[in-house]
Amino acid sequence: MRKYSSTRGRLLFCRIMEIVALNTILPHILKGHEVLNTYTSFLLSLCLILVLNNIFRYKYLKDYRNKTYYLSYGLSVVIIGYFNYYMKNPGTDIYFILTLIEVMIVNRDIKTRLVTFHFIIYLISNLYKIDLFDSKAFISSLVNVALNYGSFFLIIFLFRTVVNERNKVLDLNQELLAKNLTLNEYSEIIKQLTLEQERTRIAQELHDSIGHSLIALKMNIEYAENILDKDPEKAKTAITKAKQVSKESMNSLREVVSILRKDNYVDKLRISINEIFNNFKESNSIEFTLHMDEEVEKVSPDIKNCIYKTIREAVTNGIKHGNATNFIIEINKKDNNISLLVQNNGLPCSNIIKSTGLKGIESRIKALGGNVSFISGEIKNFTISANIPNV
Repeated sequence: MRKYSSTRGRLLFCRIMEIVALNTILPHILKGHEVLNTYTSFLLSLCLILVLNNIFRYKYLKDYRNKTYYLSYGLSVVIIGYFNYYMKNPGTDIYFILTLIEVMIVNRDIKTRLVTFHFIIYLISNLYKIDLFDSKAFISSLVNVALNYGSFFLIIFLFRTVVNERNKVLDLNQELLAKNLTLNEYSEIIKQLTLEQERTRIAQELHDSIGHSLIALKMNIEYAENILDKDPEKAKTAITKAKQVSKESMNSLREVVSILRKDNYVDKLRISINEIFNNFKESNSIEFTLHMDEEVEKVSPDIKNCIYKTIREAVTNGIKHGNATNFIIEINKKDNNISLLVQNNGLPCSNIIKSTGLKGIESRIKALGGNVSFISGEIKNFTISANIPNV
């Protein structure tokens, strides 16, 4: 069944059966003739034409819609019908079955016209069995011929159904295999993209947390350096704060390293924001004002985490790039929307180029379905305004 389900297997089977049929017909032609006469030569010529015509059709006429194919097939059926009419032989029955198999199984589609023509030739070639002058015998013989034809037609049709179903299964298996290969390729691509996104995420986290700590550390050290001679006690306090910031930055680094395992969410947002302010408290050069709706503490950890990181990066950027000394932060919740405003008195920016920090702010807020704007004043001030849906 496996071999016969393929076109090559079906053709090979038909060729073998043709040889069997021909070996049955030839002895019948030559039987009783010691020398070749005209009629025997004629029959042998028909056999040769039949074989050559079949070879030509099988090898060169691949398009079953071609008119030449119809002519070649019709010629073979007529020759077989002639043999069947004049020398009823098992070989002719085999040939009739093979030609029917050709149009029902070997070909993908059943050609109704060829099947009809095949049946008519089969019926005519069996007329010798029918007594045309005896109506009852004629009808009875006609029914028998039709039943014989119908029996092997039905067998071939059922076999065709089995073969087609098997071909469908094989095609589906091939399609499934192709889709599995495609899915594996997509899986590998997704894996690479995920790794790339994770690397970007870690780089962003390093930039945001460590960058903020380094700015605070720099501010405290510079402050201590400037007042060391004037006020050693305050300088000592600033150095102590710098050491604390350094320690906290190391803790932040450890947290970033573990980011692949879990996110470090903010628990109490106001407390976490005040910790950002405390990093610059001892320098006495940065002022912070926070207006926060306490309802914001009830929003999801993802939103609070996003707000905290946005403020941290806004403070870092404002001090580093704008020399800002004053920050006003407003966080409000209205209906299903969280609004965030971070404004500083830093230097203006005529052409805002989104750095790694600003891109990180934008990507985090957009990931939550929100939007963000970066606005620079003409003389001073830089503002980050964001809205995040709370759904």
